[in-house]
Amino acid sequence: RRATATATGLLGAGIVVASALLITEAMPFPGFVALLPVAGSVLLILAGSHHTSGVSAVLSTRPLVAIGDISYSWYLWHWPIIVFTVLLFPGQRTLLLIAAIASLLPAIASYRLLEQPMRRLRPRSRPRAAAIIATTLAVPLAMSVVLLIGANAGWGLTSASGVAVGAAAGTAGSPSGTQQDMAVADGEVAGGEGGSLRSQHIAVKAGCVNSSLNPRRCTFGPENPTGTILLAGDSQAYALADGVVAAATALGYDTVVTSHTGCPFLGRESSGVHNYPCRSWQKSIVDYALKVRPKAVLISNLSEGYVHPEAGWRTAATDGGGRAGSVDEAVSLWRKGLEPVVSTLRRAGIGVVIISSVPQMTGYTDGTSLLSQAFGSRDFSISRQDSEDYRKPAFDAERSVAKAYPGALVFDPHPSLCDEDTCWATHDGSVFYQDETHVSVAGSMLLVDRLSAAIRQAAATSS
Repeated sequence: RRATATATGLLGAGIVVASALLITEAMPFPGFVALLPVAGSVLLILAGSHHTSGVSAVLSTRPLVAIGDISYSWYLWHWPIIVFTVLLFPGQRTLLLIAAIASLLPAIASYRLLEQPMRRLRPRSRPRAAAIIATTLAVPLAMSVVLLIGANAGWGLTSASGVAVGAAAGTAGSPSGTQQDMAVADGEVAGGEGGSLRSQHIAVKAGCVNSSLNPRRCTFGPENPTGTILLAGDSQAYALADGVVAAATALGYDTVVTSHTGCPFLGRESSGVHNYPCRSWQKSIVDYALKVRPKAVLISNLSEGYVHPEAGWRTAATDGGGRAGSVDEAVSLWRKGLEPVVSTLRRAGIGVVIISSVPQMTGYTDGTSLLSQAFGSRDFSISRQDSEDYRKPAFDAERSVAKAYPGALVFDPHPSLCDEDTCWATHDGSVFYQDETHVSVAGSMLLVDRLSAAIRQAAATSS
């Protein structure tokens, strides 16, 4: 019996250790993979229930008993401390381990000064007991309400550093519609009156995200334009719109912007569930372009994200509406979605610019809170070569489509956002990204000069 308990404990310990070493960020969690550490923990508990087993003897030692006593407090404290460590010191993984160990100190303090006194508390009357219960409930509820209000209002956040669009391009920062200060909220676009980096984007302010194509509200640029540029795509379109508007304005054009998160501007649906009509929105853009005949249509999607199904995100939808099962299939679907849009626009004599993906800042957390700013801005970067290698399947497909339809061209953001070896999310105090996949207003403004050249070249092909 003792041998069985010992073997069970060793197996459980092995499974727990294996879980810690083998489970990666790429695996869906929670999910079936979560059964592995759970099974290991169950085996350890079963082994420890036999007082004669070696596992029970180890778990009964004073150091492990002490850790068990404070484990719940440690569990509560380690997470916020780790979150703030990531916020203050992005990319410093060693500090995460130090933060986890350091959280033992407040855990011990709260265990002795709060948890144990509360356990021993014996109120002498019902009113006193009711008062204790009410206070215990009221404090966390009040703090949760304050936190919710603050999160939605953007308390403690600063805007991205950099040149404002209006300053760079005259009236380009002011939408011609009447809802200039409106911010759109959904799973990817933060609401609020200018609190977050997302809400600084002109397309978000004007309500041009996750809404129907609305040229009246979502046209930006000079008062007397000599032509129109149409920018359409998934959430990349709203993030890049500030730079596109500034570039187009410098050429005398106004810009119509429309953006749907998770719904790329293609000739087919994307996989997954949408909270808004994706396919009809895609068709409305083509119909509008054929009607008004803009100088150029700029297509801006997170293309590299849709060709890596192993990442667990969307792809261009299969004929059955599902997600691609391999990179090759995803690339094929992406081209099948992009080609009919480009061919239709080029046959109509409309210039086309396919804006390829911006570098993806894996592991980046934008440090724009007042707390992080108190410690100074810290640079965050990724390898340019790694970024270009990852987006290569999508980039090659986009260049192939553009080559097949003369007059269409592919715009590569990397030269504007990277030096020879490195792509920067934050650098020398400037914040160029709002999160891992979207540039900030300052980031989009880095593209202006090269976007102006691309728009000029595309417009020259329009007829």
